[in-house]
Amino acid sequence: MKRSPDARDHRQAEARLAELDDAERRMVEVESEIAEYLNQVAAIEASRADVVLSQKIEAGLGEVKVNGEGRLIHVHLNLESVRTSNPDLLGTRVLRALEAARTEASNQYKHELAKVKQFVIR
Repeated sequence: MKRSPDARDHRQAEARLAELDDAERRMVEVESEIAEYLNQVAAIEASRADVVLSQKIEAGLGEVKVNGEGRLIHVHLNLESVRTSNPDLLGTRVLRALEAARTEASNQYKHELAKVKQFVIR
């Protein structure tokens, strides 16, 4: 014989429905936080190409410029300094300046990402 639902069964069902509603609300909040996080990261990514960073080349030989992605934009050489410097060191010095500029671009990117509010799943 099957018993009919009583008040206790009804309360349990209501409690389960409330739990499901709460879980759905939390899921919507998390989805919203994730979307906001992804939008902020995308905005940072999009702006990286527009950032320009300069780095001096040792011995006053000039400077290199990279964008926020670390891509080389320009190398300017001070011809007077190049003429009087050791030619065997020119390439190494330019590459060191390029590496320093790329490191700075990477550090700035990491710094910007660190400012983005991280989403937390509760």
